[in-house]
Amino acid sequence: MNIFRNIFVFCMIAAIIINSGCEELLNADDDCEAAPLDCIGSRPTEGQLIIRSTINAANSQVPLWVYRGDFENNDLVLDTMLSVNGLTLILPVDQYYSVVAKYIQADGDTVYAVDGDDIEVDEDDYCDATCFSLDNGHIDVTLKFPKR
Repeated sequence: MNIFRNIFVFCMIAAIIINSGCEELLNADDDCEAAPLDCIGSRPTEGQLIIRSTINAANSQVPLWVYRGDFENNDLVLDTMLSVNGLTLILPVDQYYSVVAKYIQADGDTVYAVDGDDIEVDEDDYCDATCFSLDNGHIDVTLKFPKR
């Protein structure tokens, strides 16, 4: 009789343990979200590098260099002269870019503005699709403290 009681208690404990672990598996689809209507289903290969610069009376044209990676690596993408306050480039994603702008101050001093950013693709998984979003690069090489 004692054996039957031990078997019964063992079976009850096993049933409780098994049932308590199944709740999450049975309801796994409850937390699933449908893809948003603006879902981009294909991975972008290019993005924007948005560059802000300063054009003023002392600097009507600004030399600008765009590098893939850190500018110290010297992997030059673009060497140009800006005559407007900004520039937007279309470049490959999954890259870090750095930008150098050269300004001449009113007293003749040279100031270099340096900034860098990534162009990245984010990936989000949903029940019915994988969606991609583009994180464009934003570069600010404006002249912060111009001398007068």
